[in-house]
Amino acid sequence: MLFRISNYYKNLIWGNRRWFFIVSGMFFASAVVGVLTSLFIPKVAEEIIGHYVRSIKPDLKEGWELSGFIYQRNITITVLASLFSFFFGIAAVFVTFINGFLLGLIFGYPKIYTLANPLYLIALIIPHGVFEYFATFLSLAFGLRLGINWTFKFNKGRRFAIFLINFRELILVLILAAAVLLMAALIEGFMTKKIADCIFYYCHPKF
Repeated sequence: MLFRISNYYKNLIWGNRRWFFIVSGMFFASAVVGVLTSLFIPKVAEEIIGHYVRSIKPDLKEGWELSGFIYQRNITITVLASLFSFFFGIAAVFVTFINGFLLGLIFGYPKIYTLANPLYLIALIIPHGVFEYFATFLSLAFGLRLGINWTFKFNKGRRFAIFLINFRELILVLILAAAVLLMAALIEGFMTKKIADCIFYYCHPKF
């Protein structure tokens, strides 16, 4: 049973990898825009970063409280953005751009490196980010597919059937994404900072 489920998802994801690559490409392109914004319009970047930091409730305790907040936020944004992408994929494109843009703003903002070492910032993202970004890209990719695939000329005459198939497969992908996002939230809530501290102090013991 588990083998069949695993094989189904593997084939589904691999067969639609181009949508995943499209979303990934949009994310990295928007991250470049974010970096350039921080470098050339730092005041705008500072205002956006400040607003973002204030919105993520930094007073939460590590552990279950932080994990619960992160999971609720991520799953809500991911599910809504993916489902509402039925309208020509606009929601998926928007959320992908915002996510990439914010990441680019943070890493491109020069003043942030006076507060934290670049290695530390990277270490604060990688442990959970590998899973979180994979699940997010995957969901948005299938959301984008839902909103655009039926419009292609070669699907003429069976557009509604294609839409229904894509919708069903999006729901199945969201179930997988929910599980991966839960794992990512638990890692971020319980382990990410500890891993980053360990790596950072090991590499830079004099800081």
